[in-house]
Amino acid sequence: ILHLDFKELYANHGSENSFMMGSNTDTHAASVPTEFIKCMYDKCLIHKDNNCRIQSKNPRRCLEEELMQHPLMQEKDRITFVTTIESNREHHVSKAPCIQERVKAMTRLRELGYRVAVTIEPIMQFDNDELVSMIREIQPSQVNIGCNSNRTITLPEPTSEEIIELINELRCFTNV
Repeated sequence: ILHLDFKELYANHGSENSFMMGSNTDTHAASVPTEFIKCMYDKCLIHKDNNCRIQSKNPRRCLEEELMQHPLMQEKDRITFVTTIESNREHHVSKAPCIQERVKAMTRLRELGYRVAVTIEPIMQFDNDELVSMIREIQPSQVNIGCNSNRTITLPEPTSEEIIELINELRCFTNV
C-alpha cells in the first residue's frame, strides 16, 4: 500500500542539503497519484535553501503538464532530474518504461533548462558505442555507475574491462 509519511515530509532537515525523491522507490511510477507527487514537490518548496533530486525510471511522468505547472518547477536551479539506464539493451528485468523513452524524456527535461543526471545501476551487458551515444544525447552533469549488489539475482553483467572502457569514454563529456 502506498503511503505518504506527512510527518517526514514536513520535518526540518536543515539547510544546504539535497532531498532525494525516489532513491528507494519510484515516486513517479505510473501508479503513484499525482497528488502524492505534488506533496513531495511542496516539501521542496518549504525548504528553499535545499536542492531537490528527483529520480525515476519513468521521467516522462515528470513532464506531465500538471506536474510541470507546480511552483517548484519554476526553480530550475534547485532541481536535478535523475534516471536509471542500465544498458542500451532491453534486458526486461523491471517494469520500467523502455530505455529509449527514458532517454527521450531526460533529453527534453535538459532542453527545458533542468539539470539532469544518469545512474547506470545495476550495469548490465551493453554495446559501448550505443550506450555512450544515449548518454551523450541526454548530456547529464553526472553519471553514477554501480554493479548488481543483490547476489541472489543473476544479471547479465559486463566485464571489468568493458566498464573501464565505458567510464573512459563518458569522462570525455561528463563527470563519472
